[in-house]
Amino acid sequence: MPYTKPLTKIGREEERRQKRTLIFREAVGGRLAALRMQKKDIAELTGLAESTIRRWLNEDVGIMNVDALAKFMQALQIPRETIIEMLEVK
Repeated sequence: MPYTKPLTKIGREEERRQKRTLIFREAVGGRLAALRMQKKDIAELTGLAESTIRRWLNEDVGIMNVDALAKFMQALQIPRETIIEMLEVK
């Protein structure tokens, strides 16, 4: 088996960020499909800008504040367990 260098601190943090974002994208994508909603519909329900929602989905969910996450979760009816799983990524 070839030798691979262990991840640096920055590499581990990047890996955690990617895992959180992946869990979030899967949950949101599933709910959007199930509810037949688009990003503009979520923006109307939450009172957030569509560009903000797009940024969260495409870049990093870590920049989302707790209040916005709660609005988002409620609008899409995302199960609490999914959000807890996303936040507990270590």
